[in-house]
Amino acid sequence: MIKRIGIVVCCLLLVGCGQYDSSVGYSDSPIIENDGTEVEESEEGIEKRVKSIPYSGINYNEETITLSSVEIYSTKEGYEYYPYVVINFDFSELSSEGLYWLMKKEAYALDDTFDLSVYLTSLKNDIRFESMRKIYSDYDRNSAIYIWGFLEGNKYDFEDTDLDIILEIKQDETYVYRSKDDKYGLNSSRRNKVNEYRWNINNSISGLRDIEIPILHQKDISEELDNYITEGLQNWLDFYSSLVK
Repeated sequence: MIKRIGIVVCCLLLVGCGQYDSSVGYSDSPIIENDGTEVEESEEGIEKRVKSIPYSGINYNEETITLSSVEIYSTKEGYEYYPYVVINFDFSELSSEGLYWLMKKEAYALDDTFDLSVYLTSLKNDIRFESMRKIYSDYDRNSAIYIWGFLEGNKYDFEDTDLDIILEIKQDETYVYRSKDDKYGLNSSRRNKVNEYRWNINNSISGLRDIEIPILHQKDISEELDNYITEGLQNWLDFYSSLVK
């Protein structure tokens, strides 16, 4: 049984809205892969709306990554409910050098090369497309695990969970960026291409339901996963405790 570590946290949710640049050229119509995945190509990179799990069509330069599984848990501790999302990746097709640069944290980079985000919707809990916290992550030569959750409990269960998983991977290849207002290219710059992969799971609002995944419960959590979650929550507690010293 996971022991809930009590954390009282006040969070500001900052939502940034990007400005659409009409100068970016996309392919006239999406490419459809065998599993139904929709692919849009542009000079900035590739965007995929993925329709299957596991999915092995994730590219880092010329190498391949597989999203091997996604698990969704609705747990209850005391009178409060907590969701957890567990995402596993297969890195076995990556070279040692590729894995090093994929996971390397650049000191002054604005974004990680491997940038994963998870957004949860639960109408029962009045939660709409809310960014989840990364509770725990780890990787080795062949695989990676990421666990996401909320630090504060909710009144109702998460049986109605909808998920959006977004993975952006920065590529070595670059393109020339120029805003639509820069007619003469005076302020152009080179930027790395970014491939974006999006999984739409259990979407009951739009009715898309690209992928359906059953909701698991407390009894389904392994001892190993329980330990990962407990360790991650303790790290968050230590972090917030350090802020008030």
